[in-house]
Amino acid sequence: SSYGGFLAANLVQYRSPNSLVLETPAIYHYEDFYKPTGEQRADITTADYRHNREEVTSHPLFAESAKYTGPVLVVVHGDDERIFPEVTDTYIEAMHADSYVAEGFTHAIDSSSISSEEINHYEDVIASWLREH
Repeated sequence: SSYGGFLAANLVQYRSPNSLVLETPAIYHYEDFYKPTGEQRADITTADYRHNREEVTSHPLFAESAKYTGPVLVVVHGDDERIFPEVTDTYIEAMHADSYVAEGFTHAIDSSSISSEEINHYEDVIASWLREH
């Protein structure tokens, strides 16, 4: 999940797993992350923040996660309407990650628009990467 990817990338500064798969990893403005809903920045929406390459790349997460030296796979959903290339590209660059783009996949994998063969292929690519790393 995107939130899980964000948390995992944060945790590598405390733990060093053998390998790491980040599925559509999210990013949240660091000044707002621990604030209750309604108390976050009013000057920028989450979507605008995630589209702003300069804001995203300056997030402290990337300075810390870049220190992780294990293999990383960032899974990108080709038609993701929530996690934009500015975010996933930054994860890939900062963590020197491999990437897999699942074309036609939206943020939440919708089995009504994705065939079981496509889902199986998606899972096989990730499992194969994990076996190799």
